[in-house]
Amino acid sequence: MTQLEAFFLLNQNDPNARQYLYDEIPQHYVWNDSDHVWNLRKRGKQIGRLAYTHHTSGELWYLRLLLSKVRGPTSFECLRTVKGKLFATFHEACQEYGLLDSDKEWHELLQQYFAKWVLHVGDGKIKPPTAGDREYHDDDICISEHFCNLENSNSVDEMIDSTFPDFLKNFKDPEYLSERAILTPTNQIVGHVNTLIVEKIPGEMHSYYSVDSAEDFPGSERDQMQSFPPEYMNSLNVPGLPLHELKLKVGTVVMLMRNLNQTLGLCNGTRMMGTKHFIPRMELSPSETRLPFRLCRKEMPLQICYAMTINKSQGQSLEKVALFLPKPVFTHGQLYVAISRVTSPQDLKLFINDEEGNTTNITANVVYRQIFYNLPLEYYTCIKTAGRVICYSTLVIGAGIRTNGYVWESFTIEEHNK
Repeated sequence: MTQLEAFFLLNQNDPNARQYLYDEIPQHYVWNDSDHVWNLRKRGKQIGRLAYTHHTSGELWYLRLLLSKVRGPTSFECLRTVKGKLFATFHEACQEYGLLDSDKEWHELLQQYFAKWVLHVGDGKIKPPTAGDREYHDDDICISEHFCNLENSNSVDEMIDSTFPDFLKNFKDPEYLSERAILTPTNQIVGHVNTLIVEKIPGEMHSYYSVDSAEDFPGSERDQMQSFPPEYMNSLNVPGLPLHELKLKVGTVVMLMRNLNQTLGLCNGTRMMGTKHFIPRMELSPSETRLPFRLCRKEMPLQICYAMTINKSQGQSLEKVALFLPKPVFTHGQLYVAISRVTSPQDLKLFINDEEGNTTNITANVVYRQIFYNLPLEYYTCIKTAGRVICYSTLVIGAGIRTNGYVWESFTIEEHNK
């Protein structure tokens, strides 16, 4: 038995010894070399010290550091236990005790700053930039360069590689895929990004086609066929409906677009891969449409989901988020919803393009402040588009809802007197 192991045994049997550090034991106990035990010292004084250990010795160095700080340990496991939690290594225990120089305080400070910044984005408190000769809109904000990709071209392939590194090695790993996603404002961009990612997956592509029909058309069937032939209806990309052609490969991540079986977790918005489920073809119709008929699309309620719209990402928490903004967000609270999906600031990356397609860190943050005061009255909203100002008389109904420490807004806008 070594002197250190005997020190542990002494602390187990002698409560008085537990008040001392390991290097203080020789002042109060004598080492019996024949019996390999520590006996209580009866006379004289002795000074003890820990054997020299170089800081490059790894775990041995961290063990020595703990022995100089922890009183009365009864085992190696006791040394590695901090605040009731057993750590795997002496190094981790030293970090938890705060014995090592680390960036933990800086990370905590950045987390607090990031949370405050996210709240200010949601509240519309960040003022537009003023530097330079460029003319900024009232809803423009400047994103920290730390979050942006200003040094590169913001290409879609580059964004995919940074969000899904080593994709070919991990495209079947559920944990790897569940913790990351690309967010963007429109379904058109989502479809383009998802197609590029699916093409990277090895294997044969399978296409599934929908059967589209027009319901509630005011004219005759002949008029309907002449005005809206099948190829036109197949080309429609309606929010809330799958595409006419669903292209899938084995291992593709998909999102369920309807509630099928809540007890099995088959709910609207569930991302899935790898598990066998019966997903029937369903007759789907949009709740709202500007078409002169109600589109009825019979198709599996699935869409590819490596990238998703910002609206569809509400309520999800992700480890890594890439926000792709070739065009700015277009409605209230979208930017806030997107940046608040990520759990840590170091895993958020924004890919922003200006009107000329160049990389930038300036983007729009659309916030209707009237919603925060719950004002049920008419007000005029001015929207700048293509150099023109368009005014809408709108009525806002709703209020803010607080969840997960942040604020997000649920509201309905009814347009009239347009």
